[in-house]
Amino acid sequence: MPISVRKMRQALLGKLHCTEEPGRKHVHYQVILGGKLIAQTHMSRTWKRDIADEMVAQMARQLYLKPSQLKKIAECSWGLDEYIKVLQDQRLY
Repeated sequence: MPISVRKMRQALLGKLHCTEEPGRKHVHYQVILGGKLIAQTHMSRTWKRDIADEMVAQMARQLYLKPSQLKKIAECSWGLDEYIKVLQDQRLY
């Protein structure tokens, strides 16, 4: 099930507290925790409505998540605490 670009952007900025850096073709998002870059992903500036499942899976990998976990963050059932727990389980934070 695709996720809307608006929901994903809100989740990255609001839930994961990503920084946003607009580029020429993509908007880059960086997860910085404790002053350290943990993960980064990007979205194409040409995406207008929905993000296809394949792209959600790619973004999830870049954020060290499973696609279902990223969807939970976008759908508001997960937040920063759950994301940090996943990172800690993988010994990334």
